[in-house]
Amino acid sequence: MNFIINIVCMSFAVFYGIIFGAIPGLTSSVAVALLIPLTFGMDPTLAINVLIAVYVGGVSGGLISAILLRIPGTPSSIMTTFDGYPMAQSGRAGIALGLAIISSFIGGIFSSVMLLFLSPLLAKITIAFSPFDYFGITVFSLSLVSMLIDGNPIKGLIATLLGILFSFFGTSPIDGRARFTFGNHDLDNGFNVITVIIGVFAISEMLSQVGNISQKNRKAIEFSKKGGFFPKLKEMKYLARTFLRSSAIGTIIGILPGLSGPEAALISYSQAKRTSKEPEKFGKGSMEGLAASESSNNAVSGGALIPMLALGIPGNAVTAIIMGGLTLHGVEVGPLLFGANPELIRNIIIGIFVANVLMLVIESFAIKGFVKILAIPKYFLYPLIIVFCVVGVSSVNNRSFDCWGMLFFGILGYVLEKNKYPLGPLILGFILGSIIELNFRRSVMAFGSLSSILVNNVFRAGTVFLILAVIIPILNARYNKRAKERNDVLNAAKADIDQGE
Repeated sequence: MNFIINIVCMSFAVFYGIIFGAIPGLTSSVAVALLIPLTFGMDPTLAINVLIAVYVGGVSGGLISAILLRIPGTPSSIMTTFDGYPMAQSGRAGIALGLAIISSFIGGIFSSVMLLFLSPLLAKITIAFSPFDYFGITVFSLSLVSMLIDGNPIKGLIATLLGILFSFFGTSPIDGRARFTFGNHDLDNGFNVITVIIGVFAISEMLSQVGNISQKNRKAIEFSKKGGFFPKLKEMKYLARTFLRSSAIGTIIGILPGLSGPEAALISYSQAKRTSKEPEKFGKGSMEGLAASESSNNAVSGGALIPMLALGIPGNAVTAIIMGGLTLHGVEVGPLLFGANPELIRNIIIGIFVANVLMLVIESFAIKGFVKILAIPKYFLYPLIIVFCVVGVSSVNNRSFDCWGMLFFGILGYVLEKNKYPLGPLILGFILGSIIELNFRRSVMAFGSLSSILVNNVFRAGTVFLILAVIIPILNARYNKRAKERNDVLNAAKADIDQGE
C-alpha cells in the first residue's frame, strides 16, 4: 500500500513539475518551493522523493515549449531551441519531442548511477575547486560559444559581449556598489535571468511572427505523422555516443556548485558539434544537437544532488531549496548522513530512478497532446503565450518592472534578429558573465593581482581551462577554414564534371 501511495505522489509531483517547466517563467525552483508546505505531513523519505520528482519533471518540462514554440521553459532548455524548434518547423515535432524525452531519461538515469557509486568521491574532488578554477571553467564555457556560430563570428561576439554587459547591471557581488542603475532602485538587483530569456526568445518571436498573421496565414505549423513520435532504433544507435558523452558532462557540471543546466548544455552541444560527421546541420534541426542538450541538462539534476547529500553544499538553486525542505523534516545532509542513515540515502537514489521512469512514461503518453499545440491557430496561440510570459515574469519578484524589462529585451531581441545577430550567445553571455565576474574578483581578493593569480595557480584546473579557452576556438576556426576550402575544391570539381557532360 505504501508503495502505491509513493508512486501516486511522485507521479503527481513529476506531472506538476513538467507543467511548471513548460510554462515560461515558472521554473523548477518555483515549483519545488511552492510544494514544500504540502510535504510537512509526509514521511521524510517520501517528502524528499516528491521534491526530487518535481525537480526532475521541471527540468524536463522545459523541452516542450522550447521545441514547439522556441521559448525555453527553463534556462536549461536554451540550447534545445537551437535544433528542436527547426525540427518542429519542418514537420518533425513528434520526433523532436520523442528524442528529447528519451535524452532526458538517459541523462537522468546516468546521473543517478553516478550518484549511487561516485557521490562521496566526486564530492571530495570538487570541494577542492577554488574560485580561480570556477573562473577558468566558465571562461572556457563562454569561449565555446564561438563554435556555435555559423554566420558572422563578429556579430556572435557582439551579441555575447552585449549579454555580459547586461549581467553587470545592478549591485556588485563583492563590494555592494550600484552599477548602471541610473538612479532606478528597481535595477539594484539587476535583470532577472527569466526576464531576459523570455524577453529575448518569447517576446521577440511574437514580434517577428505578428506581422505574418494574415488571413492567408492563420494556421500553425503543419505536423507530419510519417516519422512517428520517436526516433528509429538505427538513429538511437548512432546517437549512443552523444548520449553518454553529454550525460557525463552534465553530471560533472552538476557536481560543481554554481554551475548548472545552461553551462552543461552549452559544453555538451559544442562537443557534439565538434565531433559530429554533419556539423553543418547543427542549428538547423540536428538530432545530435537536440540529444546533447537534453541529456546533459537532465544529468545536471542528479549531479547537483551529489555535493548536497555528500557535503551539505547545494549544487544549484533548486537543490538549495530541497536541502531546506530536508532540514524542515529533521534531516541534516552532509558527510555523516551516509554513515548515520544509509537507508535514507538508498531510498533517495531509488526515488531518483523512479522519478526519471515516471517522467519518461508521463511525457511519452502526453506527447500527442503536446503536438496538438501546433494545431492551435496563431491568432489564438500568441496572445495566450504573452499572457503566460507576463504571469511567469511577474511571479519571480512580484513587480511590474520585470514586465517592462521583458518588453525591452523583447524589442532588443527583435532588432538583433532582424539584423542577423544570433540570440543564443546573448543569453549565454548574460548567464555566464556574472559567474565569471564573481569568481575573478574572488581570485583577485585571494591573490592580490592578476599576475599573482597566474603564478600561484599554474598547476590548477583553472589554468588548464583558460589555456583550452584560447586554443580550442583557434583550432576550430582553422578546422572550419580547411573544411570550407575542401568543400570549395569539391564543388569546383563537381561543376567541371557537370560542364564536361
